[in-house]
Amino acid sequence: MTEEIKIDASKTQISTTKNTYKKYGGILNKLNIKDKVLDYSSGLGTGTKELSKNAKSFEPYVDEKRIIKSKGRYPDYINVNTLAKGEGLKSQKAIVNHMVLNVIDDIQERKNVVNNIGNMLSDDGVAFITARDSTEGKTRVPYKDGFLMKKGGTNTFQKPFSQTELNNFVKQTLGKDYTVVDTPKKLGIGGSSVMVTKSPTFLKTIATTLKLTGVLGVLATVAAIPAYAKEGISGAKDFYQDFVAPPTGTKVLSDKLSKESD
Repeated sequence: MTEEIKIDASKTQISTTKNTYKKYGGILNKLNIKDKVLDYSSGLGTGTKELSKNAKSFEPYVDEKRIIKSKGRYPDYINVNTLAKGEGLKSQKAIVNHMVLNVIDDIQERKNVVNNIGNMLSDDGVAFITARDSTEGKTRVPYKDGFLMKKGGTNTFQKPFSQTELNNFVKQTLGKDYTVVDTPKKLGIGGSSVMVTKSPTFLKTIATTLKLTGVLGVLATVAAIPAYAKEGISGAKDFYQDFVAPPTGTKVLSDKLSKESD
């Protein structure tokens, strides 16, 4: 009989993520989101207050001694059901899930995390889901779809996500009622990261406020597809010529939409 491998997720919590949390906080400040902010799986809690002075936190793997030592913050919630009851579903304007999915060895549990975030997100809210894109270490051993890592004699787990892999995983888990786009590199978050909203209109507002031209281009392209589809095969050819072939597809699209709205 194979001995069960015990993994301690709390040992992956670190206190050096404050600078990245400051970047998230800067983004939320530009979007004027100050309340209903949730740090989902907050670890030692050293970054929570950087999101907003009113931010709440959830962390199921609490290491109280390390929280005190790192001058972190004890989570507001340690149980997901209590979180849902206390804050309410569809209640959060912003949710940050930073470097969490990569430390979970069970695929269904990863899906549960993503679905919980989706359920907590308000109709006019945005979530940032970020994961490690690489992992190194002399002690790592292949395990499931990632690696077992030794840390202080304890097993931890790391599963690196490529940008495409993370985007597809979140998109497939949440389904068609959510819009999932890559977090633009200009925001400086690092790793693999996606932004999640329930409304393309709100995502456009975010992209306009933060001057994310790439996201605006994607939204414009998606908005144009029905117009091309009406034209059948000829429309498909036009779509390819306008958006797939040339590097200036966004401008072509804008011109076409402007003519149709005149």
